[in-house]
Amino acid sequence: LMALYLCKELPLSLWQPRPEEISVIGAWLLQNPLSAVENQLACVILEGLNWGYNQDSSLALSSVLHNEVALLV
Repeated sequence: LMALYLCKELPLSLWQPRPEEISVIGAWLLQNPLSAVENQLACVILEGLNWGYNQDSSLALSSVLHNEVALLV
């Protein structure tokens, strides 16, 4: 439960997650009930990522990552 509070304070919008990290987050989403801390933590992490654009108008996260997460949720 403490992980949820700590994670909410991290600058997740600056993070560029690697594919293996997204796999872990996906497993937390798919293998745990909505009430589980792992599932809630995965949601907090995904909500904190920068799904928008950089200063140069390019996606902050790759389109591959956008697609992969879209299929997870």
